[in-house]
Amino acid sequence: MSNSNPFTRSDTMVGICQSIADDFGFNPLYLRVLFAFGLFVSLKWSVLVYLGLGVVVLASRLLFRGPRTATSSLATDTPTPDSEDDQLPLAA
Repeated sequence: MSNSNPFTRSDTMVGICQSIADDFGFNPLYLRVLFAFGLFVSLKWSVLVYLGLGVVVLASRLLFRGPRTATSSLATDTPTPDSEDDQLPLAA
């Protein structure tokens, strides 16, 4: 993903379930199904829990930002041969 803003994504609606799943390392579909089931049990509590988790995710993203990864090009890290004689012969 080339989006540099950590708060917006193009493949999720709000991103709360995706963010929690990324932080804890599980599939976000499990959490989405759990919330969908919760909507049938109690609409009010499901919405309150979802919004509460949204506030927690937002606070954690603002307070504990992850380190930015440096992008390095392999072309600059590997030396290039000076002539064709320096290259290894190809195996047939």
